[in-house]
Amino acid sequence: MISGLRTLSASAAVVALMALTPATGWSQDAEEEDPVIATVGEEEIRMSEVSDMIAVMPPQFRQVPIDVLIPFVADQLAIGRVIAERAREEGLTESEAFQERMVSAERAILRDVWLEAQIAERITDEMLAEAYEAFVAESAGGGEVRARHILLETVEDAEAVIDELDGGADFAELARDRSVGPSAQNGGDLGWFTRRDMVAEFAEAAFALEPGEYGTEPVETRFGWHVILVEDRRSEEPPPFEAVEEELTAGLRDDITQEVIEGLREGAEIVIFGPDGEPIDPASIIP
Repeated sequence: MISGLRTLSASAAVVALMALTPATGWSQDAEEEDPVIATVGEEEIRMSEVSDMIAVMPPQFRQVPIDVLIPFVADQLAIGRVIAERAREEGLTESEAFQERMVSAERAILRDVWLEAQIAERITDEMLAEAYEAFVAESAGGGEVRARHILLETVEDAEAVIDELDGGADFAELARDRSVGPSAQNGGDLGWFTRRDMVAEFAEAAFALEPGEYGTEPVETRFGWHVILVEDRRSEEPPPFEAVEEELTAGLRDDITQEVIEGLREGAEIVIFGPDGEPIDPASIIP
């Protein structure tokens, strides 16, 4: 249950494979930072291109071993080069379909390059330092709690457990006997956790309790009904800047992108039409 209760991070986490560092086994030269992974005739395909493709692949590919994934991606890139060359030979670069797609691709590339430049100009070390200070301030005071819980399928079952606790029953024993969650075998022990680690309803209830206190009202989450006992509390040391730098940068990037886009929108004549052909009020479509 602990794995189910723990929430996923909202940060735009980067796929671990995205930042592939060439291993010695893949490098033709120990000093080479971007080794050749494949060739198509005299054309080279390097690790950087393989890494870029892996970064946008579906999540299930994260489970594929690196020594299998790298050659697979290299092969896909190589056959893509072969197809592209064949298309050039057949004159498809002059076709209407190709030209239309090139216009669309150019717009997308220009958009991304321009936005990246705007973001790079605006993000400073001072902004990151301020974002980190705000993060630490927001995290302070919540601390961590160590708790047990008993997960029940119905509110009636949870209320019955609370009645037994009121009568002096041992929480851990009740968890072993009554809880339908995986932590039952450990007496409902969830270990130490922060507010961010748990779903909101559970966290709010747990952090409202004092050490040695159990909740007198069942707590409902998407997993069922919980009876919670807080055993201890402690202050939480904030993570070092390096540990959250990527998350903070992603947040600043989002804020800056939104700010830039809003500035562009104010100076542009954009009209969106509804199904009836009539203009739509921008306020009704912009979140």
